[in-house]
Order: sequence, then structure tokens, then C-alpha cells
Amino acid sequence: MADVADDVAVLAATGPWSRQLGMRVHGGLREAMAEHPSALVLDLSAMADPQAASAPAWINARRVGQAMDPAIEVAVCVPGGTALGDRLRGRGDARLVPVYDSVAEARAAVRRQPQLTDEVRLALPPRLESCSLARLLVTDACTAWRMPALVSGGRLVISELVGNAAQHARTPMIATVARRVRGVRVAVYDHDPRMPLLLPPPRPPSSVRVPDRPLYPDRGHGLRLVEASATRWGSMPTDDGKMVWATLHPRRDLP
Repeated sequence: MADVADDVAVLAATGPWSRQLGMRVHGGLREAMAEHPSALVLDLSAMADPQAASAPAWINARRVGQAMDPAIEVAVCVPGGTALGDRLRGRGDARLVPVYDSVAEARAAVRRQPQLTDEVRLALPPRLESCSLARLLVTDACTAWRMPALVSGGRLVISELVGNAAQHARTPMIATVARRVRGVRVAVYDHDPRMPLLLPPPRPPSSVRVPDRPLYPDRGHGLRLVEASATRWGSMPTDDGKMVWATLHPRRDLP
């Protein structure tokens, strides 16, 4: 879950630890790391792990976060008096993982960490005219950060995200642009919990036209422009809606 107020994401694991839950955790961590928040809180307060078998997963998540550029601060929330809590609070490699008794304590701690990114944001109404304001936000940010190579792609991507929110969510939204070391992340928060759906590409026109059906549907395919323009993109729930994000890097930085 992302947070509109800051750049902290929370990943909660619930239920008994198992191979299946481990696979879901792995996928969730990959998604959260790809979004590249400034901090990630791992909430394990509702997870049962009497043998502390999951400890290597959380230790590795901390290492991966620290190795990213900029680094992602990773903190764990786990109750004391449990095998997992004792393992993560013990000696050895586990000392590398900051452990807190509650999510509130973890969030407060990671918020105190130095911010490694700059971010600008703009509240927008659910109107298509908001796309032009969002494009200006990207232009001003990339110009100030001396990233002219990202202006064109960033304007296109944020315009699509704002347009989708205005057309489908129809709620007030917040558009953000955050600086990364070699790129930017654009994101749009709205109050609709429905996640975006990447539709299959439109079918080519046939020689026979079906009455009352356009040859090329013009709705639902804007995310394909986002996918083609961004290095990565994705979505994440918030406490009252969702965030759709995309990261962009200069083409020379792509593998």
C-alpha cells in the first residue's frame, strides 16, 4: 500500500508462513521495489511464523533496498516475544534489519531518514483539462532538475495517467513528479480502488466493417503508450484509492 502523504510504502504479509505465501511476498517485494519509494515498511504483525523460517526473506529485502540507487530504507514491524521477532532482533546478519513493534513506530522512524529525492505535487480536479496542468508540472520539474531528455516522455506519460483518472476514476487526484538519480518517477493518486487494466492491442481493420463499431477503439489503450514510454510502470492501492506510477530514464540508461 502506498501513502499519499509521503513516499513510504507498506507491504503486509498475513496468515501462516508457507511456500505459497513466500512466493506472494517475493512478487510483492519486486513490485514495491520497482515503484522505488524512499522507504518500505514490512508489516508482519498478522503473520504466523513460529519457526522464524521467513527471516532470510526480510533480511534479503533490506539488503536489496540498501543496494538500490537511491537506497530504499527497509524496516520491519513484528511483535516482540515471537521467534521471528527474536531472530530479527538477535545477533549476526539480522542486526541489519531495523525492527519496530508497530507500523506507526516504523513509519515514524523511516520518515526521519534523510530524503534522497526531490518531489513536486499538484492537486487536480477530475477534468481532462487537468492533463495540460500535469504536463506543465513535468516540464517545470525536469527543467529545474536539468533533465531535458525526459520532458517529452514524462509529459506524455503523466498526461495519460491524469486522463485515465479523470475519465475512469472521476475523483479529485494528486499528480506527483519525483527526481531519481538518473530519472524521474511520475505518479497519480485518485480515490477509486479499481486498478488499471492493460487491454490487448486493437485488432487491425478488416475489409468488412461492422455497423456502429469503430475500426479502432479509442478508449482503454492509453496505458500502452505508458508502457512503451516508461522504463517501468505499475499500480498500488492506497488507504482510500490507488496510485498509478511510472519511472522514466534516458534511453542511454536502458539495458
